[in-house]
Amino acid sequence: KIHSHYSQRARLVAFRIGEAHSTTNWYDNNVMTAMDVEDSPSDCIQVLVRVRPPNERETEQGYSKAVHKDGTSVVINQKNYPFDHVVDDNDSQETIFERVGKPITESFLEGYHGCLLAYGQTGAGKTFTMQGPTSEFVSSDGAEPETVHTIETVHHAQRGLIPRVLSHVFERIRQERADKPEQEINFTIRCSYLEIYNEAVIDLLAPGASALTIRDDAKRGIFVDGATEEAVT
Repeated sequence: KIHSHYSQRARLVAFRIGEAHSTTNWYDNNVMTAMDVEDSPSDCIQVLVRVRPPNERETEQGYSKAVHKDGTSVVINQKNYPFDHVVDDNDSQETIFERVGKPITESFLEGYHGCLLAYGQTGAGKTFTMQGPTSEFVSSDGAEPETVHTIETVHHAQRGLIPRVLSHVFERIRQERADKPEQEINFTIRCSYLEIYNEAVIDLLAPGASALTIRDDAKRGIFVDGATEEAVT
């Protein structure tokens, strides 16, 4: 089993995704956070900025790049804004995973709690960063097309942090069993899938269920009361 416990030491890594036109407009689009174990108190909060490429609408409107990466700084109008990490549209999904997803997964497997959180305005690239590309389909009853994630995107080179982290967890389990064939090692993985929308916590594994309540317990800590937990193999 994977035993986890709370740690007073954690690192907070935030990603801001955005891009700008040649004017002074800066798209404060997306921030992703990751908590990881760190020994140094000075490493408790770290920020990684991800600058996204322009979309089709911005290109049609005469987009001109105004946000640049200079090492670990974002440069806007010749002013440098330093962060802990900076990536731009030339950096891959794999780069994001190696910098954030993999370290936090390793710490999780050592027994620490971890968190990856994406937030920002619509169109920032949160879904792409966390889940990867999407595809559209038209339902057989002629309804409006919906955006869905297909099996192909899970194995695609542009898959996001969630499928990469999950794949890494199971790969580590396989490695652990292969490295210690003489030992009987049992792993139990349970997942919940929740959405917070309009201040309501919704259980995506229980469609139609009532909104859930976040509670704080002296022994369990903060938890979502009534959330569905599914065993994953």
